[in-house]
Amino acid sequence: MLNLVDRRSLIIGMILSVFLLGLPAQAQKNDTVAVKSEIQGAKKRVEVSLNAMPAGGALSRASILCGTISNLKSEGGWVKISAEASDKRKVEGWLHGIYENKLTSQCRNNGESGETETVEVAAKADGPKKKSATKDKTEKGIGAYSVAAILPDLLRNHGLIKAAQSDLDAANERKREALGAWFPNLVVGSHWAYEDNNKAPGSDDTKMYARGLDLTATQLLWDFGGANAGVRIADLTHNIAEDNLEVARQDLLLRAITAYLNYKRAGDVLKFAGQSERNIRKQTDLENALVKRGAGLSSDVMQAKQQLAAASALRVQSLGALKVAKNNYRAVFRTDPPPFSKMSKTKIPIGSLPKKLEEAVEIAGRENPKLIVAGTSYHLTKEATKVVRGALLPRFEAVATAKHKDNQAGTAGIAEEYSGKVQVTWPINLGLTAVNTLSASNSDAKATSLRVAEQRYLIEEQVRNSWDSLQTARATSQFLRNQANIASEFLEVARKERKMGNRSLLDVLAGETGLINAISAARSAETDIRLFAFTLLNAMGRLTLDTVKD
Repeated sequence: MLNLVDRRSLIIGMILSVFLLGLPAQAQKNDTVAVKSEIQGAKKRVEVSLNAMPAGGALSRASILCGTISNLKSEGGWVKISAEASDKRKVEGWLHGIYENKLTSQCRNNGESGETETVEVAAKADGPKKKSATKDKTEKGIGAYSVAAILPDLLRNHGLIKAAQSDLDAANERKREALGAWFPNLVVGSHWAYEDNNKAPGSDDTKMYARGLDLTATQLLWDFGGANAGVRIADLTHNIAEDNLEVARQDLLLRAITAYLNYKRAGDVLKFAGQSERNIRKQTDLENALVKRGAGLSSDVMQAKQQLAAASALRVQSLGALKVAKNNYRAVFRTDPPPFSKMSKTKIPIGSLPKKLEEAVEIAGRENPKLIVAGTSYHLTKEATKVVRGALLPRFEAVATAKHKDNQAGTAGIAEEYSGKVQVTWPINLGLTAVNTLSASNSDAKATSLRVAEQRYLIEEQVRNSWDSLQTARATSQFLRNQANIASEFLEVARKERKMGNRSLLDVLAGETGLINAISAARSAETDIRLFAFTLLNAMGRLTLDTVKD
């Protein structure tokens, strides 16, 4: 019989033998996995967002090769990494320590050799779960809704576009009408009458049926520029109609994009608010259960219920904002919006945006259709002044007449009469109101000129405001994404510490509220970037279907 000490020694020896015998096989397996991971890491890449400095700075995105990542230094919870990008260039930047481990995990677990998967590392505002771009692309094609796909049909069928097109069609007709001032004008007259002529003594009275046909052709020779000014006015009116059609297109595009993005933003915020409410409700139920078992505090339950009421109020407010956004969407698209969860994001039109503010202002001054319409309107008023001046001066015309007479003026039989002449007509008002007419036309032209100058200032203000708002939204979005990421990690740690009794309930609830606020703010900032980018393009006069992509 073995005593207790010998029996323990025997068991320990057997365990060590089994462990030592398994080491070579395990070492071989680990070496195989390491080699395979190294091969895959050299081929795989991940997409990361790197800060120019710790906790802020410009945010740059890069697709880096997993096998080339190296840590340079650490500072305040941030890690500076260096890696080789997929285009062979070297990139450096700061990454929060939380995402250093995530980056390593993504390189180790995601993707397979021979395939390229793009993984989002830095932005966690959409939630804790991340999907590869390959999977997102597959899911996007199934039941997804794209604003770029529905805009062409909207531009073809919207009432404002059709109205502007009708204005353009009318302007085309008026161009032809204005040319009529230089075409001959033919007046045809005919009559049939019974004539009873009582002639002087010595002549017989006549009673007969008289008929006649009169043809008068008038050709304008010169009116001191009035007719030519009318033709130019028709051309300018046509140009204004064309530019107004472009204004209608761009304004409708901006309205449609704004309605689409605002509805998706409101839907996402409502989703986050509902998720936060469910989480707080779950925490409240847990605290109630603890109190019933005698292990919890009633004050914790009251705090949880208070936060739950606030979360419910936020959900109701978010639902109300979604309804308002839905009404706006319906007003623009003339139909109910699709489920916001299936609406794809619109890409930021980076390639269409200028590099500098001065360039944006210069482009707007040259290409903004509203400013072009204002400038054309000024030229139109100048031509209108010429029309008024021409109407106050003599008018030279060539007139040809032909008359066919049958039994007219008491003379039986047929007679014909032909004549041609050049006539001058000069309408003169003895009250000299022509001076007032010309002065009024000049004042109209001056007023239009002042409005054009004011319109230029307003367009420049819109460009500058859109530019500054875009830059502000970009900078804000960077910090809000970091805030959302850190708030998410804090909440995870706080929940674990709460279970271990090292964290108060108030901290957990505050973390839950802070997370939903941070996520909503980050998502709103991302939407603002897109809205201000498209607003800037609209102010520049370059918002087209080609700039809207998913």
